[in-house]
Amino acid sequence: MAKRERSSEGKIVIYLDTVTNSVISKGISLTDFMHGIGNKRLPSALLLLNSKFDVANLNPHTKFSFIDEGEKTKALAIALEKQTTAFSWLDFEEEEMLNQLTGQEIAEILYLGHRGTHLRSPFYYKLQNEYVYLTLDEGERNKVYYRDITRFYEMLAAVITMRVNAVQHKKSLFGKIRPTRANKLPVGLIRTLRPLLKEGCVFDFGLSERTKTEVRIPIIIKNSDDDSASIFDEEMTEVNIEKWLTYSLKNDEWSLK
Repeated sequence: MAKRERSSEGKIVIYLDTVTNSVISKGISLTDFMHGIGNKRLPSALLLLNSKFDVANLNPHTKFSFIDEGEKTKALAIALEKQTTAFSWLDFEEEEMLNQLTGQEIAEILYLGHRGTHLRSPFYYKLQNEYVYLTLDEGERNKVYYRDITRFYEMLAAVITMRVNAVQHKKSLFGKIRPTRANKLPVGLIRTLRPLLKEGCVFDFGLSERTKTEVRIPIIIKNSDDDSASIFDEEMTEVNIEKWLTYSLKNDEWSLK
């Protein structure tokens, strides 16, 4: 019989809006996001929407701070994010193009950082940004706009794989089972969860089941009878397990059950 026990890895909560290509999440840190999108997709320059830092540069035209450190941008962003509860940004390609932004565009970007939502498309031809990363509720949740929503599926697959490997590592320490690194979760499998992601769902690693042959992560949805409940509520009165995301340690394969 599978053993179920509480895990320190916690939950990943996802709500996908396919109209705006945005995702509200809880349990995915900036570090997770940066690792999840992969080195090839990492932005090299970030326009900071609501934070001022001594190490950041100031663009005189927009009055926004920015960091443009190439390969060092990732490490610097992660370090700065730890200093504040409101670390929102969008990426850009060339500093010179910041000076080409109109007053209307600057106002729209200010609105993004202040209100956590868009007035018009949050993707600007001048900036060529791939992402808009917003912190909500003093860092409790994140909202990310993706120019290409495929990047979200890739990021989520990578983060879930990392969490499962962490679960396995913990088991190897305390259960003396030889640790096995999971193969990366196929992006195609995550895409099949699109209806659940649109509804809002939780990957609850705290309710994971682990045996010598497999790791199972429950995918939870809210009670359809409780319209007042939010998938982001800390304490949902009922746990509705819709599916199990399973990794076979024997076959090194992922599946949904």
